[in-house]
Amino acid sequence: MLPNLIEQEALLRALITLGTLISDSLSLRKSVHSGVRDLILKLSESDPNSDTDSRVNQCALKLVDLVLA
Repeated sequence: MLPNLIEQEALLRALITLGTLISDSLSLRKSVHSGVRDLILKLSESDPNSDTDSRVNQCALKLVDLVLA
């Protein structure tokens, strides 16, 4: 679902939901699909020319800490 979201608000809400679901479970964090990991990494990169909302960027940065830690 995540790679198909275009609207920034929908993407933000989906990232928040993912973070909520995996925050308390190490096994769920480890089972995050590699495609989702790649997307999170891409969204966490700060690019001034990008259309990515800064809230999406900040949320993705927090997810990087959770998923890749």
